Amino acid sequence: MRGSIQTASLADLAKHTILSTESRPGEWEEWLMVAGYNGPPPMRQQRYNHYFVTLMATIDGFGLAIGPIPVLAQDVQLGRLCTPFPKITVRRPSYFVLTPFDADKPPAMHSFIDWLTKVGAEAVPL
Repeated sequence: MRGSIQTASLADLAKHTILSTESRPGEWEEWLMVAGYNGPPPMRQQRYNHYFVTLMATIDGFGLAIGPIPVLAQDVQLGRLCTPFPKITVRRPSYFVLTPFDADKPPAMHSFIDWLTKVGAEAVPL
């Protein structure tokens, strides 16, 4: 959510355009349920085919979006996005590192995967 958008309470969500991604179906519905939102569904919605496009539309001020904090942390830190409801979180399934079965796996790759796993474990509240 962009810093200039005023959202003081969950009831304010109905006033805004909701941005979502085709590859993350049901994400808003689940977040609204976890948040305990029981107001009218937001009437204006835009759906994009890729999360990066949704993120850029959010940064450009087209509406409100949700996403994984580890992915958004730098944009929040730089003030491009804000988190008006930081205590409302939805547990998501794990992320996976995929490598071709027959790929050469040098020590640097193993180190990177170990680092990625460590950072992921630290970033996600359990």
